[in-house]
Amino acid sequence: MRVLGADGALTSVPLDHFDADLLRHATAEWQKMALIVGTVLREFADNGLYQAGDIVLHARLADLAEAGVLEWRGDLDHMTACELRLPQ
Repeated sequence: MRVLGADGALTSVPLDHFDADLLRHATAEWQKMALIVGTVLREFADNGLYQAGDIVLHARLADLAEAGVLEWRGDLDHMTACELRLPQ
């Protein structure tokens, strides 16, 4: 994946590059996957730089859920029909 670096140049990053941003917004309470994605997108907007779209962030959350990093209920394929939380 390619993102803009601090110097404005394209930089290669691993697929898990945004995982820390996503996990920072996960809580012990169930919340919609779409809320986490939207919050990270809002942070991108606040910083004036969109590094990834909702599809990429959705896919990363689904991967984190399937790996057991997050608990999930609902349909992982649809971010509005899925809820996530940190493991209990």
